[in-house]
Amino acid sequence: MRTSLLPFTLFLLTACVPVFVGAETLLVSKRFGLVLPEAQLLARVEEGSVEITEFTYPPQSGYRPRSVEDLRGVGSLLEGQLRAQGFSVICRRENLSLLGDAYWIVRMARGGEGVGLLLQPLALPDRYRLEVALTPPEPVPFTCPPR
Repeated sequence: MRTSLLPFTLFLLTACVPVFVGAETLLVSKRFGLVLPEAQLLARVEEGSVEITEFTYPPQSGYRPRSVEDLRGVGSLLEGQLRAQGFSVICRRENLSLLGDAYWIVRMARGGEGVGLLLQPLALPDRYRLEVALTPPEPVPFTCPPR
């Protein structure tokens, strides 16, 4: 009796792809295929190897951060997508307090390829900026710069 591996192969391929059922997604990095569910584009710019996206969430969105600390959840969605592509975390840094500029940074690497993510709230409520930068796989020791 011969069985087909096609159903099993399709299952494995789809199991590694983030699925946001019923949600529109915003592509925030063409290079790495990163998306955010239910986010709406405000602006997109490329500065060399850095992809910069400014976005917002509709008020009724379940993905919209309700506090500065919720930025960590948005960052975790992006980090998970990179992990599914074989990247591992090199360093992470965050300042999620109301005092000073809030930010969330993660540097990840896969072989000789590195990526840095910088996520920040903008001055206007419910507006965010994400920078996705191609980086060396190893940052300067004792630092965790996004680029």
